[in-house]
Amino acid sequence: MYRNCVCESQFERVLRFELPKIKEACAEFRQGNKPYEPKIIFAVVGKRHHMRIFPINPQNKNEADRNGNCLVGTVVDKKITHPTLNDFYLQSHYANQGTARPSHYTILYDDIKLTIDQFQSLSNALCYNFQPTSSSISIPTPLKYARLTCTRAKMYLKSQKLPYVFYMKHKKYLIVYLLAFITNY
Repeated sequence: MYRNCVCESQFERVLRFELPKIKEACAEFRQGNKPYEPKIIFAVVGKRHHMRIFPINPQNKNEADRNGNCLVGTVVDKKITHPTLNDFYLQSHYANQGTARPSHYTILYDDIKLTIDQFQSLSNALCYNFQPTSSSISIPTPLKYARLTCTRAKMYLKSQKLPYVFYMKHKKYLIVYLLAFITNY
């Protein structure tokens, strides 16, 4: 599971509040009499940072693209990463202009026990499935679609001109209504 828009100071909060709610929601689905308890890997993906990565030899076409950026699929998981967190930088997209900004991945929880290389490979592969483009994007496709869905929901809610109090009181029903609207749109 990928999550974005979380800064490092919120990691503890995400693990304490969001992860249990996700597990709780999964448990509502039943497999016979047993609750559904999938193994989960929970990673935060960030683009709002100032880190840039560069090839050692930008003129070498085996190390750099035509703009001098690292090749698509480049991973940096040593030296510049956090000393205690399980994190890495992945350059999964091609920058048409300027310097590419790699995405920063931080694994907060892992039931699946993937190796870091397996997770990096999976994350890179998921950047190639975004339908509007034939090239890779900078974040995993499920995260991109979630962002687009939230944007659509936000526009829909604004068009309804409902007061903020309505959202808070009727949150559960509103989400169900929104999902029904979005899927039937």
